[in-house]
Amino acid sequence: MSTAPQKRWTLEEYLAWEDQQETRHEFCDGQIIAMAGSTYSHGRICGNLHYIIAAQSDQTGCEALGPDQRVRCPRGMNAYPDIVVVCENPVFADNKELTLLNPKMIFEVLSPSTTDFDRGEKLLQYQSIQSLTRYLLVSQNRSLVEIYSKQPNNEWVFSFKESGSFELPGSRKNINIAFAELYKGVKFSKLELFRSDDPDQESHSP
Repeated sequence: MSTAPQKRWTLEEYLAWEDQQETRHEFCDGQIIAMAGSTYSHGRICGNLHYIIAAQSDQTGCEALGPDQRVRCPRGMNAYPDIVVVCENPVFADNKELTLLNPKMIFEVLSPSTTDFDRGEKLLQYQSIQSLTRYLLVSQNRSLVEIYSKQPNNEWVFSFKESGSFELPGSRKNINIAFAELYKGVKFSKLELFRSDDPDQESHSP
């Protein structure tokens, strides 16, 4: 990931600068980070996810927003997730509806240049969002979804799925995501090694 000219930016400086840019940039810990380009598989998975969630929106009461929707975290990060799910009236930080404050779920499709950031700092930042109940990391090189689920006591539990389907909580009915639809049109070119903090953990739904 590349950044803007090195300096420590304030949120206000970032927002003013970002409004003048033709491409999207994220903001974290005083640094501006340019968004990396995506592969065909990355784009295909994002498109599949958007279609799957949108097709069920009338039943679930949730809608999917694409990668141009900025999200702000209480810990300070401003990011552009690959897919954002909102299951209630959206709340924005501005009257231009540029920065969403209350996502229900966030999906990031893993890329080699962003994997460590997505599993590390982004995870911590997203978990500070009160409305967020699921953070999902989708591999583009193998059939695998890593799922972080918030519990009623506000603790987060990790799980993963590699096949079949899984459900996510909507406002009226659960969202069902089948792997056949999630990876439709995607050809795996190489194996992505799955790294878990608990190597003995079994795959299960949240």
